[in-house]
Amino acid sequence: DDAYTPEPFTVVPGAIPKDTSSAHKKNKTSTTEPPTAAPTSSPSAYPTSTPGTFQLVFSDEFNIPGRTFEDGTDPRWTALEKNDYTNDAQHYYAAGNAVTDNHGRLVITTEAKDTEVVGFDDKKQKKTRVTKHFRSAMLQSWNKFCFTGGIIEAKVEMPGKADVGGLWPAFWLLGNLARHTYVGSSEHVWPWSSELCTQRSFESQHITACDQVAHYGLQPGVGRGSPEIDIFEVQPGNIKANHGVFLRSPVGQPFMSASFQVAPGRPNFRPGPGYWPGPGQWY
Repeated sequence: DDAYTPEPFTVVPGAIPKDTSSAHKKNKTSTTEPPTAAPTSSPSAYPTSTPGTFQLVFSDEFNIPGRTFEDGTDPRWTALEKNDYTNDAQHYYAAGNAVTDNHGRLVITTEAKDTEVVGFDDKKQKKTRVTKHFRSAMLQSWNKFCFTGGIIEAKVEMPGKADVGGLWPAFWLLGNLARHTYVGSSEHVWPWSSELCTQRSFESQHITACDQVAHYGLQPGVGRGSPEIDIFEVQPGNIKANHGVFLRSPVGQPFMSASFQVAPGRPNFRPGPGYWPGPGQWY
């Protein structure tokens, strides 16, 4: 069996743990199994849990006109006022671009508007001024509302036109230990969720089960992190399946994706660039 299964071990203070798994050392390449035409032929009848009765614990209908979401103005949401330099983002997040209108809707405006920000040049290792040519908004519930399970529902109207690229609307969840766009909080925290002490978690997971000393109220020997659940991410555009960057994929633009992102991941069984996952593969 070529699959890699992490092995628990005990940490000796001051020493890096050793991984005794031979499969991990010999297997670092992905499988070449041909992809399937579709991910699942017969989806499950019910999403992620058995039918039952659930208690509503959070709801926001955005039915009060004129709500704004600058930092400190709303008990449930915060609209960012900062640069986004993740994923080569071309926009600046402006808190004023998220408001409620007179029709019971939260309206997020994306516009072509210049914003000069002070960024950091990774190559030159110094601060630099950058002009972002677009503005949009992101609402976060970070540190205001957290939950550990259940059902979440939202009604969202997509912006723009389906065949015109450039936008990337999304509705997603992130563990509260990290905060998106604040990369100092997410480095080696996202998307970890391991509760085992392994060589990989010891070296890569910021709050690991290998820790033997309690800090900030966290118990020792317990791994923590911030997994991510993308309820949806939408990519509009006109690049069709089996063309351009989607040359080897039966799916082209526009498309919607949903994902669960967690670490540690399996070191192999990944599809090649542009391929749809085959049986037993994952991204």
